[in-house]
Amino acid sequence: MANLLASILLPTYNRAYCLASVIDSILRQTYSTFELLIVDDGSTDATANLIADKYAGERRIRYHRRPNGGVSAARNTAIELAKGEVLVFSDSDDVWLQHKLMMQMATFVQFPDVNLVWTDVSAVDPSGKVLHERYTRVCYPAWHDRPIDEVFDRSQDLYAACPLLPPGFEDRRVYVGNIFPTMIVGTLINMPTVAVRSRVIGQAGNFNETMVSGGDYDFNLRACSTGPVAFIDVPTVLYRIGAADQLTRPSLHADQAQNWFRAVTPFLEGGRIPAGLTRQRLRDILAGKYGWLGMAELLCGNRRAARAALWQSLRRSPRQAKRWMYLLATFFPSAVEESLRTAYRRLKPRAA
Repeated sequence: MANLLASILLPTYNRAYCLASVIDSILRQTYSTFELLIVDDGSTDATANLIADKYAGERRIRYHRRPNGGVSAARNTAIELAKGEVLVFSDSDDVWLQHKLMMQMATFVQFPDVNLVWTDVSAVDPSGKVLHERYTRVCYPAWHDRPIDEVFDRSQDLYAACPLLPPGFEDRRVYVGNIFPTMIVGTLINMPTVAVRSRVIGQAGNFNETMVSGGDYDFNLRACSTGPVAFIDVPTVLYRIGAADQLTRPSLHADQAQNWFRAVTPFLEGGRIPAGLTRQRLRDILAGKYGWLGMAELLCGNRRAARAALWQSLRRSPRQAKRWMYLLATFFPSAVEESLRTAYRRLKPRAA
């Protein structure tokens, strides 16, 4: 395993205030055969000085500066520069726990057919306070679609996959299988914990640089379509949430919903929907996603786009009182919309 080179891809933009803690956590990893590629996406703060002053003597770090183009463009630049057999993604505000890289590299060795490995995360606020110790199942509703033993084909005790781990990981498992059908429902994957074999890029392609948000899902969906993946059921990253400079902020929800359709449509049009998804199941999924898009557009004030999306949802699943109410709201000013919401909340207990 020690001969398997990991290329850690760290895009950053104006994160000098927290970047050192991320880099230091990577340098403390118990698996040391790696290169760290820091791609500065045109930062205007002290990022360049930080790297030069603090890490100039660190042979495993390579720093590359490029014009600002967004996180997907920065990740693609890092992919082009990488030399490793495994590409490991990191965000520039998330701290790694000490054994993260060892677990993932050992999993690749233990399961040669696996193309992608990710882990759970612990959600923290900007001050570092832990909000959710195991955040993956809180963050992504698709985890509740089926029990974990049905999502994956097989599992193994973590120590069997990674015997060099110290005590403390008892009863933790590695789950392996083809999760592409579930990924159509919605993502299961935290991008800041993802590691992929570099050969996957040739099959799945790079990140879509036109997607402001949702590019993670698009990439991971394509990666999962190439073969088996593995989930290590252990938090290995302190995942920062609630900061204003993140792409998960509510103002981008409509963009995320639109990009779900952009990611999935090539598979729908190409006839590549897995056999496990029935026609009715796919209809239900589309009803839910159009509903999500409609609600997101309505919250952004885009009433015409909200109306079109909500109608598509109701065409596929008409027995949705709440969405009928929101569809009606798109024809009225925002003040009337709020009155309709209030009326719905009052009537709902009576209907129950």
